[in-house]
Amino acid sequence: MTNKNIDKYSPLFGSPFLVWVFMWVNAIDDVALYVDWPDCNFYRVDMLYKTHDLWSTLKKPSIDTRLYFSWVMPNKMITWYDDKIEHKLKFIEKNDSFKMWIITSMPVTSLLWIQYNSIFSDFKKPFIYVPSYTDKFRIDWYNILLKELSKNVELNTTKEKKKNNISLIWYLFDRNEWDCLWNINEIKRLLNALWVTINTIWLNGWSYDSLSEVENSELIVSLPYWKYASKTLSKRLWIDFIETSIPFGLINTIKFIEQIWLKLWIEESLIKDLIKNEITDLNKKKNILNNNIFEAKKLVYAWDPFLEEWIKDICNFLWLIHIKSYNYMWWKDWDKNDFKDNKLDIVVWNSDFDIEWLNYEKMEFGFPSYNKHYISERPYMWFLWLTNFIEDLYNQLANKKELWKK
Repeated sequence: MTNKNIDKYSPLFGSPFLVWVFMWVNAIDDVALYVDWPDCNFYRVDMLYKTHDLWSTLKKPSIDTRLYFSWVMPNKMITWYDDKIEHKLKFIEKNDSFKMWIITSMPVTSLLWIQYNSIFSDFKKPFIYVPSYTDKFRIDWYNILLKELSKNVELNTTKEKKKNNISLIWYLFDRNEWDCLWNINEIKRLLNALWVTINTIWLNGWSYDSLSEVENSELIVSLPYWKYASKTLSKRLWIDFIETSIPFGLINTIKFIEQIWLKLWIEESLIKDLIKNEITDLNKKKNILNNNIFEAKKLVYAWDPFLEEWIKDICNFLWLIHIKSYNYMWWKDWDKNDFKDNKLDIVVWNSDFDIEWLNYEKMEFGFPSYNKHYISERPYMWFLWLTNFIEDLYNQLANKKELWKK
């Protein structure tokens, strides 16, 4: 991501960046996290645990947790604190339920890293240190963690690669609910139709050991902005990698499938039949709906700026009118006239983008999502996800129409 976009889309202060570290840990079920700073960070985890993610594994109702904090404050950054730090880190080291652990810190205590060098020499369990940043885009934290993981994960680099076996590098597993779980099932279903096997997905909620399955792949497939981890794995394993489009919406999903097909030299008839069948099913489901519900309705979008192209694709497909997209710092450039003068019909946004006085229909979507959870099979990517999204959008707009009649 360019510096220009970082400035545009990112609130530059420390705490929100740590949320992406929590999310990273939430996506590997046997990893522990150690953070320098007071234990109030423990409560910030509630942003994910039971709020955004009903099945988050970061904490449990009992005393068990995968999060550990030093309670080190700036006035306590003195040598005698080493023993307490070492005691807590050794607890993680000896706990058999943790296969790996991560250490990071808030910027004010990052100097402690100098003191940790003497402690780490005694550890045998793999760990990753991630420095703190106050000038990074939030997703950059995730990127940095994946890059460090790609350098440190144990791999058999001489293992024979399996034909048409790939591994995916992405950040889109942001919770353990069934929308994310069924994203994985869906991509497996689609690629299996092309005789392609997915060895592992970084990250997918599975164990640390499952990540090493990347060593069986003949190709690394990376979503945008994760190429550093993909490039590192590519060099370590002596295999190729490609950077693909994000598979949201019809056009980008087709692009994603075709990029893999072209790289692996898969039989052309397979890809044509797959895309034809998926689009046929999609149109059948779309045609059941009353298309007048969508036509010429005006929409504002507020979520991940990387997906603006995708939301425009959806609007074109449904004959919706896309008025504007808001970024993460929506409060800096939003204009009430965008809502008033355009007579909006619906706003697709996440929980952070919330203006109480707005009376328009709101469809919550994306991270964070505090009021909407998925306990049924509803992926949010690939062709099947597009159907689910259209159904949700239809229900919101249809309900609004009924209100108008009254």
